[in-house]
Amino acid sequence: MCAKIGKGKEMAAMIVVDVKNELSKGGGWAVAGGDQIVRQINNVMADYDAVILTQDWHPAGHSSFASSHEAEVFSKYCNALWCPSALARSLCAR
Repeated sequence: MCAKIGKGKEMAAMIVVDVKNELSKGGGWAVAGGDQIVRQINNVMADYDAVILTQDWHPAGHSSFASSHEAEVFSKYCNALWCPSALARSLCAR
């Protein structure tokens, strides 16, 4: 993303959305190549004027958690907002 700031100076920003250790090798939600993404992000961060990192969280008992439905993790679930979806194990809860 590029934007003009102040008196016309163009700046580039990198936005990193919701990177978790859980997605890395050995994590509860490990995905192929997940353990390499942080290294790749770190390698290119210096190329940007600004780096914005986001992190999500869910309240304890969130409807996306299997434990909120007495269901198995990654089982299919439907409600009025999203269907089908896989239920998650409780993580990033506050």
